[in-house]
Amino acid sequence: MKHSKNLFLASGALIAISMVALASFQPFSMTQATGVASTSATAQSAATFSSTYRVTTPSSYDAFTGAAIQTTKDIITYNNTHPLPTFNIWNGTEKHVVQGCVVGFGDQTIIYGSNNLNRYFRTQLITKTAPNFTPLGFFIGIHGIRKIVFSTVGTSYWTGHQGQLSMAVCVASLDGSIVYNMDDTTKETAIAYTTEGIYTTYTVTLPDSAATTFTPRWLYIGGGFVSHNLGTDAQSSKEEDLNTYYCDLVDFTAYFDGTC
Repeated sequence: MKHSKNLFLASGALIAISMVALASFQPFSMTQATGVASTSATAQSAATFSSTYRVTTPSSYDAFTGAAIQTTKDIITYNNTHPLPTFNIWNGTEKHVVQGCVVGFGDQTIIYGSNNLNRYFRTQLITKTAPNFTPLGFFIGIHGIRKIVFSTVGTSYWTGHQGQLSMAVCVASLDGSIVYNMDDTTKETAIAYTTEGIYTTYTVTLPDSAATTFTPRWLYIGGGFVSHNLGTDAQSSKEEDLNTYYCDLVDFTAYFDGTC
């Protein structure tokens, strides 16, 4: 099943919603996560993110932080009337139901991993002029989340002082009434990354103050990433490939409290 809707956010910005393969809504347990031990839970397939919530592209790579709270609230508001798709992650013995969506930006195209990419999704733009950055973001609801590890094609514009503004980490309570937006100083230690070739792996660990306050909770991660050229990376001479600039979400692992 596939359908599209248009709506105006409270901020007045027009966004288009494209929902693909909607699954039945399954609410989270409200049990407080009291343990601090993390349990690995790996998403099962590229269908993890099977819907797109579209917002206006930030004007610059360092504009994600300022928009994080509004973006999070807007998606939560939409989810209250149009539940996002669900998927399962596993702690080794039992399933953990999660809701989530890709955040699409402006005129960037979203391609899902089911299109033979072997990726979760790709954000791309076809243009003859290389963009300054490629926006990429996702929104998920995981009870008891403590840490997210994800890998991309491309690297953050994290260049030291103020470079952390290129990434936003925003956590909210289930109804969106309480929102935590990770400040820049916290990001310096809460977000770690390693780069190997064209791939970058990010580890985002929530501070205890945030991780114990929001249960269940929503998490939004967005950022400006270096634009990779498909023609160069794929060693292709096709004109379309040479004009395609992109960033892939390569893999994704969530860690949640073992008591959840």
